Amino acid sequence: MPSLHYITHAVTLAVIATLLRKYLQVKFAYEDLEIYCKPHHDDDMEVHDEEPGPINHGYLSKEGKHNSVHPPVANIHDNSTRLWCLGHNKSSRICKFENLCYYPQKEDFVFLHGPGSFIEGADMTSVRHGLMDLSTVQGHTTHVFSAVDAPSRILRDTSVHWVEEETLVFSRFKPDNIMHVIHDDILPLHYTLQLVSLGKNSSSDHVQLVLLDGWETGEFETIYSLFTPYDILTKDKMNILGRIVCFRNGHIGISKRTTWYQYGFDRPQGPVEKDADVPSQQVHAAVQYLLTESSEPCQICGSGEYVVLLSRRLNRLILNEVDLTIGIARETGLKVVVIGFESHSVSEMMKIVHGSRGIIGMHGSLMILATFLNPGSFVIELFPYAINPENYTPFKTLAEIHGMQLVYKAWANQNREDTIMHPDWPTELGGIHDLPKEEQEDIINQSEVPLHLCCEDPSWLFHIYQDTKVNIPSITEMLKQSVSVSTARLEAKNQLIPSPVRQVVCDVSSDGQGVTLSWERSWNVMYLEYKTLEYEIWLQNSDTESTVSVIVGNVTSHTISSHVTEGILYNVWIRSVLDQEVEGQFSDAIKCHV
Repeated sequence: MPSLHYITHAVTLAVIATLLRKYLQVKFAYEDLEIYCKPHHDDDMEVHDEEPGPINHGYLSKEGKHNSVHPPVANIHDNSTRLWCLGHNKSSRICKFENLCYYPQKEDFVFLHGPGSFIEGADMTSVRHGLMDLSTVQGHTTHVFSAVDAPSRILRDTSVHWVEEETLVFSRFKPDNIMHVIHDDILPLHYTLQLVSLGKNSSSDHVQLVLLDGWETGEFETIYSLFTPYDILTKDKMNILGRIVCFRNGHIGISKRTTWYQYGFDRPQGPVEKDADVPSQQVHAAVQYLLTESSEPCQICGSGEYVVLLSRRLNRLILNEVDLTIGIARETGLKVVVIGFESHSVSEMMKIVHGSRGIIGMHGSLMILATFLNPGSFVIELFPYAINPENYTPFKTLAEIHGMQLVYKAWANQNREDTIMHPDWPTELGGIHDLPKEEQEDIINQSEVPLHLCCEDPSWLFHIYQDTKVNIPSITEMLKQSVSVSTARLEAKNQLIPSPVRQVVCDVSSDGQGVTLSWERSWNVMYLEYKTLEYEIWLQNSDTESTVSVIVGNVTSHTISSHVTEGILYNVWIRSVLDQEVEGQFSDAIKCHV
């Protein structure tokens, strides 16, 4: 039987253990309450006690039809993650967020679950397995956003770096290539910032860019930097900020609205299939922003009309480049400005191209500078032997975007003797020395590269990295045609057009052999500059729907007999034409019974 001493000792220990357990329960409960009632911050972090401003992004409005989530009312300092998403799938989705974290060592985004966490426009299954594309490149699965779950109280157990600036998170696809930089990143970046109004009155007021692609900022960092006053955050930079990096608010994802080309990951490369056309006004707006924000001077801009020749110095050479520049100058009278990465910065090249009549260059990434051409300018793209221009059309597609108004022409080398091949080069530059001999011979003897997928087809790489002696007479003739069409378009673009013809009246001729049409002249022609004024009359047979056009001089009535048949009802339109090419607006259709 235990002694009274042992019993007393055991009771004392039990009481102490009970009190300790109660103390710990109260302590942990207090800490859980504390983490929800005030923001976690490092020792040097400013505590923000004011209430955040309202979320004011119309296209991400909580009031939309998709609003099926009613977020709980949380403390204003709750660090729970909140997402508002727009877009019906991961390809089209962009999300606004609050309190989104990134774990650099694990390369994971972290969704913080707490009393205020919620998702609108998506669900947690999508968040865990692929909520959205982080880049604009279609058909490629490398850059997809997903997040892992964690309770918001984990922030008290680790070092956290809070990014308080409004943030845009996305991924670049190939930031070492100027074509991909402009097409995949910069145009979409400008459009996205306008869309979500992160910069309010300007695209670069206060947005923090976060690039999750794993690349360093790279040689084109200066272009991305035009959109932010802050150092751009990459994966490497976030590794040194803290164990976890958390972003207070911003958007994740980037719009594909301004992209026009896909690179052939699941089908041969070609234009992007879209329900709506690329908005050329957004392309022009981005170009103007880049030109305005760049401080790089342009020495030649404004010094007269000139043509730009894009030069390559390492591969895919124009072997007779000097002779080509002399031929162009002699045949067209235009100065030729030769530019390339070896002699000019990207910002300088943008401005030189913008001030030119047009560009000529071998198919390659630098041709994306055609984006900076003014409407009415021309693009002449050169292709090595065996490369069919119809199968590689990123810049032709750009020129054909409605509103770009670029004159596009392609020249392809048809003469094998005008080619220098490089079978012994490295594989990535078209070398085929590691292939079986028979396969090498087949590739060398090809007259056209077969259709293929991206990105390592040996036939494509071998032929595209050839050097070419171009046919100067055919190119200069193509250039003269382009300049002529470009000039006509520029004049038409700058020409004010006549107003609609009105008060059109149709009367049967007194002899019954035709009709007499009369009308009021376009009222604004008295204010326009022109040499000749004519009127174009369209008559459409209502039975056959065949249409004839009749041009008459500067009159306000005309009798037609040879193009009409008795007993037929005609639809009639009339418009003014200045100098035989500037067409005014048509009148409303009238019915004319012969």
